[in-house]
Amino acid sequence: MFTRLFVNLAQVYIPLYLQDTLHLRQDSIAIVPLVMYIAGFISSFFMKMLNKHAGRELTYSLGVLIGLSGCVWIYFGSGSNYTGLQLYFVAALIGIGGSTMLITSLSITADLIGPNTESGAFVYGAMSFTDKLSNGLAVIFIQTFHPCQTCCFDCSNYYQLVLSCGCGAAAVAAFVSLLTLVPGKLRERDQERAALFDTVRESRNYGYNSIST
Repeated sequence: MFTRLFVNLAQVYIPLYLQDTLHLRQDSIAIVPLVMYIAGFISSFFMKMLNKHAGRELTYSLGVLIGLSGCVWIYFGSGSNYTGLQLYFVAALIGIGGSTMLITSLSITADLIGPNTESGAFVYGAMSFTDKLSNGLAVIFIQTFHPCQTCCFDCSNYYQLVLSCGCGAAAVAAFVSLLTLVPGKLRERDQERAALFDTVRESRNYGYNSIST
């Protein structure tokens, strides 16, 4: 839930941040999110290898760290250098962090379901429902406390706080949720899956040998 909250809040409020806070040109509303999506897409190719060698927990923690780095950069970012070049690095960090967290969270969910595939539909359905509910409530909450439009300092920096503090809080909450999982549970699931695959492979090899003989 918190992973989706991080990703969706970033997608929703990046254009408003560019327009109302940084007052950039119209084309930046298309270019900056595009950089974010491309960076996330490219990073997804390395997720399988990273999850295999580093494990789910470490990979997810790395995604949280990258996402938080982008949030901190947004909070302290200012000036022409920031709006010129640094902003694209920020977008890449947000995209990579969100993509890493999202892909790994789905893998963690699949590991927790394990061989209990009959409950998989309910688990993913419940996840989707809570994701949409939390995102809707978060957007309502953020827009309710918006000071006004663009008439004062607090208004112009409001979306900066939303991206830095809101997305940052979602990333921290997601990391805390990961820590609450039973220690070693994901590792045990990986071992069970590996043992199951070895059993299936051995049975296939035995079948092939029986046919050949």
